[in-house]
Amino acid sequence: MAVEATGRVRLKSVLLYILLFGLCYSAFLVVTFPASLAWRLVESETLVPEALSIEQVGGTVWSGNARLSIRLSPLDLHSSGLLNWQIKPAAWLQGRAAGVVQLESDIGNLQGEVSVSPDALNLLVNSASLQLERLNPALQRQRVRLVGTVSMKNTELSAENGVITGSRGQLYWPGGRVTYPVGRQVRSGDFPPFSGLIGFEDGSVTIGIKDQGAPFDSITGILSSDGWFKAEVRRRLVDLAGEHWKKNVPEDQVIASVKRKLY
Repeated sequence: MAVEATGRVRLKSVLLYILLFGLCYSAFLVVTFPASLAWRLVESETLVPEALSIEQVGGTVWSGNARLSIRLSPLDLHSSGLLNWQIKPAAWLQGRAAGVVQLESDIGNLQGEVSVSPDALNLLVNSASLQLERLNPALQRQRVRLVGTVSMKNTELSAENGVITGSRGQLYWPGGRVTYPVGRQVRSGDFPPFSGLIGFEDGSVTIGIKDQGAPFDSITGILSSDGWFKAEVRRRLVDLAGEHWKKNVPEDQVIASVKRKLY
């Protein structure tokens, strides 16, 4: 009986070792699997925005990279960059994929973390920057020119089934010289630093931007779920530019707005 019991224990130990070996070997195959081949296998089932193109994928599923291209036709904006990622294996136990990402492009940089499940996505941006000069070709028709770099931190974006479900974050622009139209003329002015907050309300992403001396937002924006973006400008911005306006118009009143479809 003792020999028989000992045999059962040894058999269980062998089965356990085989199971552990199988799990480790499977994990090894996954993390060393070529990222380019993995992308080809799932590309047809992946929802990628029309404005985004994944041109080249390299490395492994565990640690890889992809060359991206984005084209926003309404803004006449085209940008390309390299995305690097490092997978976090612990997230697999929760049925999702998560990792650290870094994006370097000709329009700006981004460092953060991304988490993906079959029907949800969450992006946490630790830091990011946007070169405003790269937007000037898109703003040429409006006779607007921007300078400097917008920095972003503590920004989070979540989506389910391709629809944005939440957003938050902070923006900062150190100020600088801006060119803008006044009637048929084009003028320039030096603006102070601006800070902004990204939020989420009624299914839309909201943006509020103000200078340090104002208790309200001089510029507001709303990005709706159907891809329409609406921006509003208040008189406060005109005062900062040193331009004249009707005296009976309060500085927090909207004096201009624009609405465009981004995607």
